[in-house]
Amino acid sequence: MSVRKLTLASAGALAISASAVMAAPLSFSFDLESTAYGGDPVVSGSQTANSFSIADGDMVATFTGRYLTDREFDGDDKLTGSGLNDAYQLNRWKLGAGTYNVSSNDQHTVDGVGYYDFIEVSFAYLGEVVDVTLDSLGFGYIATGYRGTNSMFDVVLDSNDSGDINYGDMRGYGDGTAAASVDLSSANLIDSVFGIMAGDYSSWKLKILNVEYMPPSEVPLPAAGWLLIGGLGGLAGLRRMKRKA
Repeated sequence: MSVRKLTLASAGALAISASAVMAAPLSFSFDLESTAYGGDPVVSGSQTANSFSIADGDMVATFTGRYLTDREFDGDDKLTGSGLNDAYQLNRWKLGAGTYNVSSNDQHTVDGVGYYDFIEVSFAYLGEVVDVTLDSLGFGYIATGYRGTNSMFDVVLDSNDSGDINYGDMRGYGDGTAAASVDLSSANLIDSVFGIMAGDYSSWKLKILNVEYMPPSEVPLPAAGWLLIGGLGGLAGLRRMKRKA
């Protein structure tokens, strides 16, 4: 094989190696009940806990019901207020996941009436906390118009890197409208923890959450690989100079 062909072949192999790891789409759904209302949830224990986890391959998403007694976003989209609490329960139903705070109500939504409910979701890949890109959301039950409620939602990022959503974190996506499918791919929402939060006087259930994750390369590109290409290129140049001489 000529030096030129060897150089091109090496460059091609390294390019393939560098691009082999692609962002993987992952999906987490709460559509787990056989009927819209009544009956027991398919997953045991979802009536007695405020948190649960769902796996897609080696990625585990943990969902936790929480609420704020007071909430505002300042001019910089920073979450302000007081009174952060864990919800009493977080349930999974056919029409989506809902929270409730002080009593047993298995059909309750995530709402911004009185308190500001939200679902906090964190991600771990092979047991390690990782950043993902929030690509889209899907909402099931949306109580638009019920007692004046609306379908607004916000996405808050863990901008303080505290491992949870708290006051001082930043809103990454604001005043969204809940729907069967909401595309967030252009919002560039990248973090390991997100808060899917009810807007003022809104009421809905979160049904599906889609993210993308770029896993680490199983065969990392060796640093010496690029030096190899440079060296082969240099040999090719010397060969051309000898021919001219």
